[in-house]
Amino acid sequence: MSIKNIITLSSTPTISTGIYASGDLLGTLMKFKNADLSKDQRCMIQSLVLVDQDKESVSTDVIFFSSNPSGTTFTDNAALDIADADMSKIVHVESLTSYNAFNDNSVAVSQAMTIPITYTDGIYVCLVTRGTPTYTAVTDIVLSLTIIQE
Repeated sequence: MSIKNIITLSSTPTISTGIYASGDLLGTLMKFKNADLSKDQRCMIQSLVLVDQDKESVSTDVIFFSSNPSGTTFTDNAALDIADADMSKIVHVESLTSYNAFNDNSVAVSQAMTIPITYTDGIYVCLVTRGTPTYTAVTDIVLSLTIIQE
């Protein structure tokens, strides 16, 4: 693989301050876009960082899609029900189960990932909680991806 560029993209989904159930979406579908990536550009997701500014430190699945899963409704703080037609668009699920906790926040990091993806009009990702967190602010979660452009 020939590396052209290393790109870091971040998104802060708007989340609820109500209690979540295991299997609920944290925020809605996120679309990561970058001007350096063109349609049908091959790239590799190398790492991700999930910042939890409320120190809930709950196991979370990060689901990556190959293209827009347009048949699925993504509603914050509701159970994720992926449409059958969108199941084949799932290219990877990264389960974050371990956090580094600090005084009032925490972070989960997954490195040395090798998730190949073809950039269409963005990289589509959603977060699913595997616990029952209650966040203090609607901006308590930040997801960052590091992508290697081929």
